[in-house]
Order: sequence, then C-alpha cells, then structure tokens
Amino acid sequence: MTDTTNTYTLFAGPVLASMAAGASIADSARSHEISPRTVYRWLARGRRDPTSAYGPFADQVDRLRDLRRLPTAGHLMAEDEFRQCVWRAARAGSIPAMRLAWKILRADEEAAGAC
Repeated sequence: MTDTTNTYTLFAGPVLASMAAGASIADSARSHEISPRTVYRWLARGRRDPTSAYGPFADQVDRLRDLRRLPTAGHLMAEDEFRQCVWRAARAGSIPAMRLAWKILRADEEAAGAC
C-alpha cells in the first residue's frame, strides 16, 4: 500500500465529516494536518475514474457541495437557519465562519445592551 493510499484510507472519512459540518475542503484538510492539495488530488482521481477507490469520495464531496449551495432569491434562509450554518462551519474549523460568528455575538450583545 502506498503512502497516498494509506493517507486516503486514514483521512478521507474525517475530511468528509469536517466538510459535512460546514468546513471547506482546505479547512477540512488542514484540520487533519494534510495538504489541501492532497484532497484535491483525491477529488480529481475520483472524478476521472468513478469506479476507483476515490470515486465514492468525489461523489460525497459533490453531494456536500450541492447541499451547501446558496439558496436562490426566492428561497432565502431564515435568521435561525443562517446562524446554525455559521455556528456549524465555525465549529468545523472555518476561520471566516468564526469571524462572522464573533461579529454576530458582538451585535447581539450590543442589541441586548441597547434595550
């Protein structure tokens, strides 16, 4: 078994779990101390040959991305749904989501203090 296959076997599941929690590919990879480039290679291999060991990984990533697409103008998120998405992404390690969560918390504190 090659190092690449071993890395895939060890980390594909955890990377997918991080992505399902809202993290980007790059954030998911870094949180498991592997290069994002490695994950993009797995994705390319899976798309190139869906019957390979990397095929199910690519399929799962594509499904997660489809779920995360922004809603159309006619289907905007409610405030609670938006907050849940932000918290989920922040907990998964997304730095931009952490920054946004912090801004939301600060705005909530300011609004509570103004009452």
